[in-house]
Amino acid sequence: MRRLGVLLAVAAMVLGVASVALAHPLGNASVNHHVGVRVTPDVIELTHLVDLAEIPAFQALRQVDTDNDGEPTAAELATWAGAECTRRLGVVRVEVSGDPVDLTPVSVSAETVPGEAGLSILRLTCT
Repeated sequence: MRRLGVLLAVAAMVLGVASVALAHPLGNASVNHHVGVRVTPDVIELTHLVDLAEIPAFQALRQVDTDNDGEPTAAELATWAGAECTRRLGVVRVEVSGDPVDLTPVSVSAETVPGEAGLSILRLTCT
């Protein structure tokens, strides 16, 4: 009977750790970036994804929530995404045969998803 109790306790700990790891595997203070590049004969497409874990998302969402009601609206997220993608675009340089290429945002979005302890995760996508 004691072995069963120990086995159940170990299983509960493993499952508890696994659920925390699945929530945000790199920690609740991380900011993760991904840049995808797709090149065709006519188009160079860059997609920049930014995943702000709970703590940096909390800080950013204070800027997003311009009416200070504690809840960012879809319009506030869209406005922030447009400004943030434009800001990030300003530090990217692309050249074709040595000539600079003007980059134009074609799609921007931001969304929040539930994180741990009641805080949100913020995801930004710039294409």
